[in-house]
Amino acid sequence: MTNLEDKIDLISILDVLVKNIKIIFIAILIGLIVAFIYDNQRNPQYSAKVEIFTISDVDELELAEYAYLVDSNVTELNEFEDMEQVTFVEKFNPIKLREKFVTYFLSSGIVKNNFFNSYNLTDDYNINVKDKFNIEKSVTPNDIKYFLVFKTRNKNKDLDILERSVNEINAQIFDDIKIYGVTLTRVLELFKERKIKKLNDDLRYLDKSYDLKLERQKSFLNEHLSIAKSLGLEMTNSNYISSIEEAIFGREYGEFEENYLDKMILPYYLRGYKAIEQEILMLEKRTKDRIELFDPEYAIVKTELNNMSSSINLTEKEINKLLDKIKNFESVKVDLNQLKYKQTLPTALLYTIIIALSVFFSFLFVLVRQSYQDYKNK
Repeated sequence: MTNLEDKIDLISILDVLVKNIKIIFIAILIGLIVAFIYDNQRNPQYSAKVEIFTISDVDELELAEYAYLVDSNVTELNEFEDMEQVTFVEKFNPIKLREKFVTYFLSSGIVKNNFFNSYNLTDDYNINVKDKFNIEKSVTPNDIKYFLVFKTRNKNKDLDILERSVNEINAQIFDDIKIYGVTLTRVLELFKERKIKKLNDDLRYLDKSYDLKLERQKSFLNEHLSIAKSLGLEMTNSNYISSIEEAIFGREYGEFEENYLDKMILPYYLRGYKAIEQEILMLEKRTKDRIELFDPEYAIVKTELNNMSSSINLTEKEINKLLDKIKNFESVKVDLNQLKYKQTLPTALLYTIIIALSVFFSFLFVLVRQSYQDYKNK
């Protein structure tokens, strides 16, 4: 009995709809007119997405010469105590550059400023720019990908905002690259100035020490010269002289050993006054412009000073010269021409939704009206 009643009710509903088919057609027609007017008047919203790639090896080579010189400065700085500078290659490698781009895009305010300026909006205007321009992150087991997501109702204007923002972010990162090199250069110059000053102070100290050593040696020789002359010792055995020479002067460059007195076993005056006179004459002929030949410690300090002074480090002038060679710097590869737009609400879908709503409400209207009439007839 219940199934029969349901069947009768369904038939009665269909009967009501057929009887009021004109109303339904009129509603559909109105829906079509509304859809047509709305579709022509509306500013459709589009969405697009494009992947943000790291720079290519070819682009990376543009920075190679500059990076090499900056890292040379980093190497020198890291040789100083308590200096742990990150190398240029680590700080500005392709992955880091892409991360910098993403960070600046999302948080630097560059995109927001360009958007507000283009639409003449004031700062108190409440809008979340990330709803229009955003970056999505996709993590896979083997890679991390970033996509620039773009939503707009004014493609040309918003695309211009996007292009300007990308260019400004690249310019900002390029400034970071320059500032990093300049900062390292200034710090290195400061450390070098201090180090060179210290080495020069050490050389002055060693110079005075050498004078004292030389005077001590002369005094020693003059003392034994007097003894040799008083004893009438003109010349002594050559083998003995050789052993004394080794003890006093060493084997290389005639360097004078500080502990020569401890090595002396036989009295030095036995060398003979003629040999001692020649040695005194040699000492008096020594000039101070070649102290490093006679003082090993002086030679080490002077070599370090020469290396420090002659080492070529990056200067601000060279930084500008090198970076001027890099044209159209890009921290990432993002081709905005590859943005593929699609309507958030396509025209066909819009018509379908409005017609479906028209049919639904016309059905509802017809059924409610018939129910009301049946109620009045009872």
